[in-house]
Amino acid sequence: MNPAPLFIVMEGTDGSGTTTQGDRLAEALRAQGRSVVRTAEPSPGPIGQMLRAALRDRGPDGFDAQTVALLFAADRTDHVHRCIRPALERGDTVVCDRYLGSSLAFQTVDGDGVVDRAWVLTLNKLALAPHLSIFLDVPPEAAM
Repeated sequence: MNPAPLFIVMEGTDGSGTTTQGDRLAEALRAQGRSVVRTAEPSPGPIGQMLRAALRDRGPDGFDAQTVALLFAADRTDHVHRCIRPALERGDTVVCDRYLGSSLAFQTVDGDGVVDRAWVLTLNKLALAPHLSIFLDVPPEAAM
């Protein structure tokens, strides 16, 4: 009998090791016989690529905080549709770097403009809830 698919999210500050620990978790799950899909947000999809470009070019002509929040919510919806839900429906376990927790953390305290937390939650109301979110609590000195 195959184990039930899981949707696991790795959250943490920049430099906290979400990618490294997510890779290690994926390896351990594979060693247990699970089929694992590794992914991240912003996603590799078309909206995620646009979002990555917007985040790189955050000059005076860059997107404002509300637009970035909208792009993250659109990317998350597309990511769930293209990658996460199909993987879970196939029986795969999904390990994702960053998800809704990162949007709430970064977008509601962003130095370029604060976005209302309730609004970010509303934008992401249809986001698929993970089975488990792991927050890597690393001191800023270690993350740097």
